[in-house]
Amino acid sequence: MEAGLSQEKVTTFVKRLRTEPRYLLAQNVSTCTDPLEVCLHRQTVQDTVHIFQHSIPTEGKPITNQKNSGSPPDTICWEFRDKEKNFHRMGPLTPQQFYREHVKPLYNMQDKVCLVNDPRPQNPYGKLYSVEFLGNMVDGHNTLYNNQPIQLLKKAAADSIKDGEAVWFGCDVGKHFHSKLGINDMNVFNHDLVFGVSVKNLSKAERLIYGDSLMTHAMILTAVTDKDGKEGYEKWRVENSWGDDRGNKGYLIMTDDWFSEYVYEVVVDKKFLPSEVLDVMQQEPIVLPAWDPMGALA
Repeated sequence: MEAGLSQEKVTTFVKRLRTEPRYLLAQNVSTCTDPLEVCLHRQTVQDTVHIFQHSIPTEGKPITNQKNSGSPPDTICWEFRDKEKNFHRMGPLTPQQFYREHVKPLYNMQDKVCLVNDPRPQNPYGKLYSVEFLGNMVDGHNTLYNNQPIQLLKKAAADSIKDGEAVWFGCDVGKHFHSKLGINDMNVFNHDLVFGVSVKNLSKAERLIYGDSLMTHAMILTAVTDKDGKEGYEKWRVENSWGDDRGNKGYLIMTDDWFSEYVYEVVVDKKFLPSEVLDVMQQEPIVLPAWDPMGALA
C-alpha cells in the first residue's frame, strides 16, 4: 500500500465520513457530548476496584491540592495531631531546616536513584543520561537518569512500596486517562467504537521519537497488587495532587499495562537496586539536547 496521504485516500475518507451510519452517528454525538465520554469502556470502569495487596503505612491519607499552592515561604510552621490525637507544632523553620531535622532521617535524598525507561534505540539501557540546561537551581545537583528496562523500574517501585516507602514517578498522565474517574488504563476508552480507528499504533519508543508522548506530570505510587499466581503486577494506586474530587478521594488507579506504556521515571532508594544498576551512576553522563522529551519534567 502506498505510504502517506493521497488525494484518492482523502476522497475515500470524506465519502465514508459522509455516508456510513456509524460515522454520521459519531459526528452527531460528538457535537453535543465529550467524545471521550462516548468512547468510555463501561466494563473497564465497572471492573476498577480500589483494593490493593500491598500499600505504604500512610496510604489513604488526605491528598493535597495544587490549587492551594503559592509562593514558597521563607519559613514554615507545621501543625499536626499524632495518632493519639495529641496536638504538635513545629517551627518556625526554614524549608531546609525542616528537611534536615524531620525528613532526612526518614527519607535521605542522597540515597535515592532516578531510574528512567527510555526505549529509543539511540539511547541504550545501562547508560547514564542528563539533559542540557535541565537544572534550574543555583548550585543545585545535576539531574542524572539511569536508563533501565521497564520491568526493573516496576520491581524497584514494588519493592519500595512493600518496604513501606512511597515512590515518586513521572509519566504522561493524559493518555488513556479518565480524569474524573481517576483511571489510567489502556482500555478505558474504546475509540474504535465511535471513530473506527485505534490510537494504539505506536510503540513507546516511537511515541517519544515522533513527539506523541513525554513526561507531563509527577505523582506518588502508594500501593500495588501482584498478579495472581504469576510474576509481575496487576495494578498500582496513585496519590495525585489535584484535590479530592477525582478518582477515589483524589487517588487514581493505574493498570500495569499503562505503567509499561506511559511511566518514564521513578525515584527509589538504592537499597532496592542491584549493584550493576548502581554502577551505572559512576558513568560519565550522556548529555541529551535541551528539547529532548526526557527533560520535560525533572
